[in-house]
Amino acid sequence: MMRKKIRLLLILTAAVFILSMAAFADGDDAPKAEGNDVSAKGSSEETLVIEPGSLVYDFYLNGETMIGKSKEEIAVLLYGPIENILNIRYRIQSPSNPTLYAVATSEELGITSAGGGLDEAYEKATIPEGSLLARYKYAKDLQTHPIELESKVEYEEDRIRAWFEGVLAGWSDEPVNASVSSLSGDLVITPGQNGHTYSLGDGIYFLFEDLRNLSVPEESYYFIEAEEETIEPELTTQQAEAYSIIGSYTTFYTKPETEVAFNREQNLRTSIENMNGHTFADGEEISALTMYGPVDYEHGFRDAGTIENGTHVDRIGGGICQTTTTLYNACLYAELEIVFRDHHSMPVTYVTPSRDAMVYAAGNQDFKARNNTGNPITIESFIDTERCCITVNLLGIENHDSGHSVDYESEILTMSLPTIDSTIDPEMTIGWGANKIEMTANDGPTPNMTSRLWKLTYENGELVSRDLFSKGTDKYKGQASAFAHAADTVLEFTLDGELSDGYIIVNAYFLNGVSFSDNLQKWEDEDIIAFNDEMIQLIEEYNLINGTEYVWPDEGRHVTVDGKDLVPLPTPEETPTDPE
Repeated sequence: MMRKKIRLLLILTAAVFILSMAAFADGDDAPKAEGNDVSAKGSSEETLVIEPGSLVYDFYLNGETMIGKSKEEIAVLLYGPIENILNIRYRIQSPSNPTLYAVATSEELGITSAGGGLDEAYEKATIPEGSLLARYKYAKDLQTHPIELESKVEYEEDRIRAWFEGVLAGWSDEPVNASVSSLSGDLVITPGQNGHTYSLGDGIYFLFEDLRNLSVPEESYYFIEAEEETIEPELTTQQAEAYSIIGSYTTFYTKPETEVAFNREQNLRTSIENMNGHTFADGEEISALTMYGPVDYEHGFRDAGTIENGTHVDRIGGGICQTTTTLYNACLYAELEIVFRDHHSMPVTYVTPSRDAMVYAAGNQDFKARNNTGNPITIESFIDTERCCITVNLLGIENHDSGHSVDYESEILTMSLPTIDSTIDPEMTIGWGANKIEMTANDGPTPNMTSRLWKLTYENGELVSRDLFSKGTDKYKGQASAFAHAADTVLEFTLDGELSDGYIIVNAYFLNGVSFSDNLQKWEDEDIIAFNDEMIQLIEEYNLINGTEYVWPDEGRHVTVDGKDLVPLPTPEETPTDPE
C-alpha cells in the first residue's frame, strides 16, 4: 500500500513539472527564437529558448552578443580584422629622410591568425534535438557557462622588435671626423660628416597595442616612424678650420745598414702610421699603446734593439719608444697634461736626459697624456726615411696668446763613468783609433747619470718663468764597454759635463805621449812617410784629421797629402818601426 502511494506521488510530481515547463515555453511574455536568430542576452530571470536549432542567448564575439546575427555575419566579424592584419604591410621610415625606409609583411614578422573555431562554437550555441527536459538543461548550462569567441592574432614581440632593430642598425652610421694635414706647408681640411643612430621609440609599443586590439587601420601600410639622433664628429669642419700646429717634435735615427736596423725603422714606420689621424676630445686621455695596437708580428712589428733592464737586447717592437718619446715632446710643447710617463733605464741618443718616454707593450707600461686644451686635437705623425727622422704634430686650436711659447731644458745632476774594460790586442801594432772620439749610447760607453727637466715659459720672446717640470729625478744606468788596443797605446776616459747628452771622451795616446795625429804630422814634416796595412786602414777609417784629406789611387800604395806626393813603402822588411 505504501509503495503504491510513493509511485503515485512521483508520477504526479513529474506531470506537474512537465506542465509547468510547457507553460513556461508557451507563455506570452517569453522571447521567441525564429530560425537561427538569437534573442537578447540571457540571464537567470530571462525565458530560455529551448526550441531545437535555436541559438542560445549567451554566445559572444569579442565581448559582444551575437543576437540576431547569422553564421555568415558572425564569420565576417570574426575573420575580417584578422585578415586585415595579415594582409597589411608594415613600413618603418626615417623622420628626416623619406627615401630611407623598409617594409615587412606579416609573414616576415611572424604574425599569424589565432582566431577560429566558429563552426564548433556555433554548433555548441545551437539547441540540439531531444526531450524537453534535456533541451532545458542544455540551455541552462550554456547560460551558466557562456560561449566566448575572440578575433586575435599570434606573434612574438621579440621577433618583431628584432626585425625592426636590424633595419635601424643598417641605417645607423658613424660620424666622420674632419681631417687636417700640414704636410704641404698649409693646413688642408677635409670636411667631416655627421653620424646618425635610430631607435624604435614609442612606435613599437603602439604597434603591439594595435595588434592586441585588432585596431590596425584598413589601409595598405601600417607606418612606424623611427626616432633619429644626429651625432656630431669629435672634430667638426668648423673646428678644423680653426686648427694650427700647437705642438711638434722631430727625432732622428741612424740610417739602417743591418737587418736589425731595418727592422727598427719598420717598427718606427708601423707605430707612426698607426698613431696618425687619431682625434681626442677635450678631456680625453691619449694612450700610446692603444694607438699602436697589438705589438706583434701579425700587425707588422719586428725584432729590433731595445733597452731592457739596463742592457741592449733585440725584442719585438724595438724602436717604438722613440715614437713615444717624439709624441711626449710634442705634448710638452702643446702643454698637455702628462698623466703617466716613465724614462728608460739607460740614456738614449735621440733626446737629452729627462726628455725620453718609454713604453713596454708586454708589460702594459704605457705613456699617457690628457687633452686639456678645451677643444679636440688631432695627431699627425709621419716618417721621413730620406732624412731618417720621425715627426709628431699636434693639431688643435691654440688657447694661448700669440706671444706665448715654451721650451724645455735638461739638467744633468750627476755623472759617473760606467764599467770600462781596456785590453791589449796582440795583433794590433799601430795604436788605437783617432786621437779624440765622442762616444754615444749606440757606439760606446755612456755615463751613469741623474737628471731632471725644467720648463721655460716665454712671453713675446722674454723669459718669464723657469719651473721644475720633472716630478722626480730620472736615474739612468751607464753603458759599460770594452776596448781593445795595441800594446804601444793607452786609452784615457774622461767625462764632458758641459755636454748635456753626457758624452764620454775617449783619448788614445802612444806611450811616448804623442797622439796619432801628432805623429802623422811629424812624419810629414820630416818626409818620413812609411805606411803599413794597419796605418792605411786607420787613415781610411778617419779620413779627415786636422782638416787634411789623405787620398791614394787604386794602383800601388802611393799617397797624396794636399796635392803633395809622398813616398811609398819600399818593402815590408825596411819599414821603420820607430818614425822618430
